[in-house]
Amino acid sequence: MPVRPIPERIYDTRITNRPLAAGEVREVPIWAQTVGVNITVVSAADDGYLTAWGAGPKPGTSNVQFRAGVPADNYAQVMLDGGRLRLSSTSACHVIVDLQAAS
Repeated sequence: MPVRPIPERIYDTRITNRPLAAGEVREVPIWAQTVGVNITVVSAADDGYLTAWGAGPKPGTSNVQFRAGVPADNYAQVMLDGGRLRLSSTSACHVIVDLQAAS
C-alpha cells in the first residue's frame, strides 16, 4: 500500500457541488483494508443520518446523525471491501471525509 500523509481530506462533495442525494450510494476509493475516517455532514436538506461501510451489505446502524442545516461529524473505523468506502444518507447533504488512519 502506498504511504499517505495522514490526516488527509479525501472526499468533499462541496468541491463538485454535487451533494449526496437521499438514498444514493457513493463509493470513495481508498487503497487500504481498514480506515479511520472523520465524516462530516453539512447543508443537510432534512434531519437524517449517514451510514459508511465497506465490506458486506449496508449495515442497519448509522455513523452520523444530523439535523437540517446543522453541521455534524463523527469518527468511524471502517473495514473496506476492495478499497471502497461506501456512503449513503437519508437526506440530501454535502459530505466531507477526512482520512485519519489507514492499514
